[in-house]
Amino acid sequence: MSITITPDTVAVMMATYNGEKYIKEQIESVLSQTYNDFVLFIRDDNSSDSTVSLIQTYTEKYKNKIILVSDGQTAKGARANFACVHSWVSKNYDFNYYMFCDQDDKWLPDKIAEEMKVIKKHESEGDYPVLVHTDLKVVDGNLNLLDESYVKYRSINTNVKDLNHLLIQNNVTGCTMLWNNKLNALIGDMRDDKIIMHDWWITLVACLFGKIVFSEKNSIMYRQHSNNVVGATHVNSFAFIVRRLSNIQHIKYTLSAPMDQAKLLIERFGTELDSNSFETVNAFVSLKNKNKVGKWITVFRHSFFKQGFVQITGELLFI
Repeated sequence: MSITITPDTVAVMMATYNGEKYIKEQIESVLSQTYNDFVLFIRDDNSSDSTVSLIQTYTEKYKNKIILVSDGQTAKGARANFACVHSWVSKNYDFNYYMFCDQDDKWLPDKIAEEMKVIKKHESEGDYPVLVHTDLKVVDGNLNLLDESYVKYRSINTNVKDLNHLLIQNNVTGCTMLWNNKLNALIGDMRDDKIIMHDWWITLVACLFGKIVFSEKNSIMYRQHSNNVVGATHVNSFAFIVRRLSNIQHIKYTLSAPMDQAKLLIERFGTELDSNSFETVNAFVSLKNKNKVGKWITVFRHSFFKQGFVQITGELLFI
């Protein structure tokens, strides 16, 4: 497939699975961007509905703009699906800018243009890895507004960019991310099962070696519906607490899995980390082998805290 890549071309990577209900609207919103210098790569994970045929109507019409990725692998889940499309694009093409795209949202017209403006500004200040992310409008299945700000809806503090906090909780939403080739060269293969989510891994790598920049401008309409893999919930609500407490094993998993993810950081980047980062990641990994009191001491000593009273309380109770 012949495509044109300029220094400012953005590789947009979409992962799909049984997304026939919303995918047409999403693809149209990408095609309607005011910034036109992009290529849309779509990887489907063996959908059983009409998702692939819908995609093919677009690949036939936009042969040099939309590419259906075929890598012969079975991904099993959103994280693996995005990891596969990212791996394929990174292996086969060399772009300066990269984005992820969910199958069921709707991009606002200036999404790419606004984020490119932000990343260019920070790249002009130095030659280093940059990750840009934005706020989102939370909407229902019919795009009716639920909340103007996802970060407020989720009680997220986007000023939290330090490694200590990001190791235990991610606060960057993958479908809003834009990153440069300096960062992409460091991300590596995200198909490892120790990686919890693709966006969390990229955030950690950016934290270790580059810069994370948040833009308050909404970039997408983040659709909430019954089939969301990761949705938007009021984390301080009574309903959220009850739902979490109904599955204690899941809570324990969400606290232990980040330690395995951190161990992978050591395995891949141990010799490249500065002494403070190495000590921090190593201390976080060590939590897995400590008793309750030892874990509390380490958490308080290194500020390995989630965001918000409810989540910190749950962390201390079940870690």
